[in-house]
Amino acid sequence: MRSLAVETIGLIPGWSWLLVVLVGIYYCFSHREKGENFLVFFLGMLVVYIDNFLGFAINSYSIESGFFRSLPGVFVIGFFAVIVFGRKWWILLAGYLAMLVFDGDVFSRVVWVTATFIGAFLLSYLSYRENMQGKPYDYSSAKEAEKYSKNRFKGKSGEMIDVFERDIICNFIGGKRWHGAVDLGAGTGRVSLHLLDCARIDKLVLVDVSDQMLLLAKSNLKNRSEKLNFVKRDATRTGFKNNSFDLTVSFHLVKHVADLDSLVHEISRITKKGGFVLAEVTNSHSLAWFWRNGAKLRSYGEVMRVAEKHGLVREAVSGCNIFGESVYWLIPVALLSYFYKFDRLVSSMLTFNCSKIIFLFRKI
Repeated sequence: MRSLAVETIGLIPGWSWLLVVLVGIYYCFSHREKGENFLVFFLGMLVVYIDNFLGFAINSYSIESGFFRSLPGVFVIGFFAVIVFGRKWWILLAGYLAMLVFDGDVFSRVVWVTATFIGAFLLSYLSYRENMQGKPYDYSSAKEAEKYSKNRFKGKSGEMIDVFERDIICNFIGGKRWHGAVDLGAGTGRVSLHLLDCARIDKLVLVDVSDQMLLLAKSNLKNRSEKLNFVKRDATRTGFKNNSFDLTVSFHLVKHVADLDSLVHEISRITKKGGFVLAEVTNSHSLAWFWRNGAKLRSYGEVMRVAEKHGLVREAVSGCNIFGESVYWLIPVALLSYFYKFDRLVSSMLTFNCSKIIFLFRKI
C-alpha cells in the first residue's frame, strides 16, 4: 500500500490529511444545522482511510488485492449512505472520490463504489416506501397493552433505556413549576411519572387513544398525590381549548402518526405562548432504520421545518441511544453497564444520528 504522503502530491504528510478530515468532521458536527452537507463530504473522505486500513489488513493475510481490497470500503460507504445519510448519498460519494484523487487509485475502485451507491439509493427508496406503508402499532387490546407494559421497559436492559430518557427529561424541565401539562400518547404513564418526579406540576393530563393503556396508566399512578386527569382522545384532535397548557409532552408518539404536520399543529395550538414542548422522535438518519417495524421515522431537518412552520423554536436538543434500543437486549447482562456508559458517551457526540432525538421547543 502506497504512502498517503506520496499520494497527496508529496506536500502534506498523510496523517496530516487525516487530521484535517477529522477536524472538519468535528466542526461540522458542532454546527450540524448549517454544515450537514460539509459533514457528509468529510465523512466520504474519511471512508478512504477506512478502506485503506481494511485493505491493508486484508493484504496482510496474503489475499489478492484489487477487488477484495476494494470490498471493505464499498461496504463501509454503503453503510453510511443507506443508514445514516439517506438522500445525501451523492455528497458522500463526492467526498469519497475527491479523496481518491489524492489517494491516486480512483479507477480501481470507482466501479465498485458507484455500484454500491446505486444499491444504496435503491435500498433507501425501498426503506422509504416501507416506512410509509408499515403496519401501525395496535395497543387497543388488553393483551397487547399488557404485553407492552410487562416487556417494553422491564429488566436491566429496559431500565437502562428508561433511565437514559428520564435523565434527559429531568435535564430539560427539571426543577421548574408548571401549572398545566399534558402528556400526549401517555401509554402506561411511564413518562408522566418522570415528569412528576422531575418537576412541580399542578395539573397533569394524560391523553391516549387506547382505553387499555389508560387503565394501566391509572394503575401505575394511583399513589400520586398530584391532580391527574386521564382522557381518551386522538393526539391530532384533542379537543382542548387553544393555549391550554404551558408544557406539552410527546414521547414515543410521533412514530405512530403518519401526518406529522397535523400532530405538530395540534401540539402548537394547545400550548400557551411562551410555553414549552418536549418531544421525542425516532430518527430516520440512524440505526433505527434496521428495526423500524412500521414506525414512522423522521429526520432532524424534517422535524425542525414542521416545528418552525407552527411557531415552535428549538431551545435544546439531545440524542438518545446511538445504537438503538433493540441492541440492549443483545448485550450480555454482565456487560450492560459498560455498554450503557459507552452509549451515553457516543450519543452525546453524535446527537443527530442517535436512534431517538429529544427536542425542547418554545412557542413564540
